[in-house]
Amino acid sequence: MGYDVPWPKVHGLLLEAARRTEGILDTPQPFVLQTALSDFSVAYELNGYTEKPQQMAGIHSDMHRHILDCFNEAGVEILSPHYEANRDGNALTIPENYVRKKVNRTPSREKDVKAKTGRSRQKQ
Repeated sequence: MGYDVPWPKVHGLLLEAARRTEGILDTPQPFVLQTALSDFSVAYELNGYTEKPQQMAGIHSDMHRHILDCFNEAGVEILSPHYEANRDGNALTIPENYVRKKVNRTPSREKDVKAKTGRSRQKQ
């Protein structure tokens, strides 16, 4: 996660994902570790306990699904530093069904060009 997302928010979203995951025990409680402070991102690790080790692959997959859901519902984009460095910032990575209707996912660059140059872009 990028440094722009407060760590308490990340912890809360990860723990909510664990609570939603069937097969993860409430006691002992799931917990989050911050495992690295890299140049452009913070690495987090979500840990939980289960009494169903034979189902770990499915539990792990479900937890990942819940992580995506929780972050998308909260409007928090999960980006790698490589992706963030190459994006223009106009389009979200959050699927449309999670985005509030008032958010414009792909704003038109036409008005920006017109405002700067006084004319519209020519289609190529």
